[in-house]
Amino acid sequence: MTINTLHYWTRLLKQTGAGVLTIAMALGLLATNAIAQARPDTKLVGSKSSFSLREAISYAIENNFTTKNAALDVTASQHKVKEIIAIGLPQISGTANYANTYNVQKFVLENELGSPFYTPMLGNGDVVAFGLQLPHTLSAQLQWQQLLFDGSYLIGIKASQTYIELAQKNLEASKITIAENVTKAYYGVLVNRERLGLFDLNIIRLDSTMREIKALYNTGFAEKLDVDRLEVTRNNLLSERDKTRRLVELSEQLLKFQMSYPQREGMTLTDKITESGLKLEVINPELIDYTKRIEYSTLQTQKRLAELDLQNVNAGYLPRLVGQFSLGSNTAASDITNLPKSKRWFYYDQLAVSLQVPIFDGFSRYHQAQQKKINIRKAENGFETIKQGIDLQVVSANTSLKNAQETMLIQKRNMDLATEVVRVSKVKYTQGVGSNLEVTTAESQLKEAQINYFNAVYDLLIAKVDQQKAAGTLYME
Repeated sequence: MTINTLHYWTRLLKQTGAGVLTIAMALGLLATNAIAQARPDTKLVGSKSSFSLREAISYAIENNFTTKNAALDVTASQHKVKEIIAIGLPQISGTANYANTYNVQKFVLENELGSPFYTPMLGNGDVVAFGLQLPHTLSAQLQWQQLLFDGSYLIGIKASQTYIELAQKNLEASKITIAENVTKAYYGVLVNRERLGLFDLNIIRLDSTMREIKALYNTGFAEKLDVDRLEVTRNNLLSERDKTRRLVELSEQLLKFQMSYPQREGMTLTDKITESGLKLEVINPELIDYTKRIEYSTLQTQKRLAELDLQNVNAGYLPRLVGQFSLGSNTAASDITNLPKSKRWFYYDQLAVSLQVPIFDGFSRYHQAQQKKINIRKAENGFETIKQGIDLQVVSANTSLKNAQETMLIQKRNMDLATEVVRVSKVKYTQGVGSNLEVTTAESQLKEAQINYFNAVYDLLIAKVDQQKAAGTLYME
């Protein structure tokens, strides 16, 4: 995307009266549009092309790569738990060794009278060297090892379950972010479509007025200047309608992008903007349930992990008991062909228990425990920070909602008044008691009032989303 293209769309959005958030969302799409076009469109899941807001969120969560990766992290954490559990299960291994000692190491003695190795053919004190092993050796062993007691192992199993919970929290956080983005984009499409519909109605009404004024002009009761003024107004409306149509297409592309929906596929939105949907209530900050916020819930899980980490350090003071059973057999021969003979194999077995008792570690574990306790205190401090942040977000969301509601009602009243002004100015003109300038001015004021109204509606809907997010109710499975 070139700088000129960016400037063009910025001017377009401003000229059509798009709100600041709409502009930011649209430019965000433009910034990522190159990426979206570079990759092939995702295959459409089934034949779904009609979406309510809830269905759009569900579709996005199902197809978004962020949530897919977060779900894979949950699966990986589950396998991590099984990996830790496997440490306490029997560990069985088998080994086999073959060795060919070309030159057997000699055992060296001196030839002495009375020695069991005395050799009469050698002189007294001469060296007697002989090997104590055969050149070909073969052995096989089966070993069974079992962890009988390890305090760290027991704590590790508890921690691994909490680790799964943390991965699930991360997945939930991803879903909430997607729900927020999809909801705002969905509302953006609805508002822009309503704005486009009003442009069409304005053009139809203006066409009717032009026909009447042209008729008056043809009969000599109106000036050509009157016709020209209305034609200028109509041409401006046509131009802005075309810009709004492109803005609608852009907002639809943004919604598809947020949903991970194929850009080239058509889409129908079933939800509508209704009067009841714009009647919103503020939230009582004293009734906020902090645990509904994923940030607070995640910190709770992290605190439990920190506590288990401390328990794991303390478990290091406990003894560790391991049992082992070995079963094996070995043989040797001067001729390798004799190794397979069963009579030459000799079996052995061993049952052993190993007890490791920590006595003194130079206070290493003590200092580790102090660090873990500090981490726990930091997590506890984090709860207060999050609570204060949530309280502020709720108050801010309530304020934004109140302001947006008041602005929307004022703009609604202004739009109704502007509509009445257009009607009255048209009647006055056709009756000869008003001027054409009044009609064109009224039309311009109506267009401005409509733009302001739908900007206010969009701001109100966005304030609703922010309020739900602050209260932790934006997305709940």
